[in-house]
Amino acid sequence: MKELLVSLLLLFLLQEPLQEAEPDIVIGVGTVVPNQVAVIRVTVTNPNTAEMLWGNTLKIEEAHPFFVPLQSEYILSHEIRPGQTDIGELTFQVTREAEAGEYPLTISLSGGVGACEEGCVPYFIEKEVSIRVIRDEPKITVSHTIQGAQIAITLTNTGTGEARAVLCDGTTVGTILSGKSKEITIDKKSTFTVEYEDEYGKKFTQSFRISEKKQEASTQSVLVAIGILLGYFFKRSTH
Repeated sequence: MKELLVSLLLLFLLQEPLQEAEPDIVIGVGTVVPNQVAVIRVTVTNPNTAEMLWGNTLKIEEAHPFFVPLQSEYILSHEIRPGQTDIGELTFQVTREAEAGEYPLTISLSGGVGACEEGCVPYFIEKEVSIRVIRDEPKITVSHTIQGAQIAITLTNTGTGEARAVLCDGTTVGTILSGKSKEITIDKKSTFTVEYEDEYGKKFTQSFRISEKKQEASTQSVLVAIGILLGYFFKRSTH
């Protein structure tokens, strides 16, 4: 029984400093865009009532696949005394494929806590931050008219970003700004492809099929109407 009480007392003494390792952690990171190298600014404050923090290290523990850690570890001051504040920075790059939205990233703070040199016991704290990705993306819409042996094509950018390096059936069109259009004429064919990329380097490819069904339908309608009229006049002439 006595040995059990001693064990419980030792366990309590070991756990007590861990409860005091509760620094205030403020994580600052703004909105990001594809290809950007983003900085995470972490402010660590040790409250006046807390124990000494030793060997303090910041790390990027987990990141969404859209975020590639660059400086994934930062060593803070070896000692953060009660009432003191220290600031560290971590960096990551946003991939060019990153879609607009909110994505998680987890940061840890670790070290030792307590009055002992280097800390009496280790501590480990994790914080998750939500990072917002903003992306202006182009969108090409196509209309066309058939002009004999050629097709007149109008390319309109209905997206929010520039469409760059635009190619239509292999012919260079150039850049189409958001809300703007460009026209191109190509030889008549059944299909053609439009290729372009956004300002971040993401590539897009769209295939289009030329349809003459409406024109064929109109021709058939005219022929039917003519047939009806001829039949009407023929019927009258026989009476």
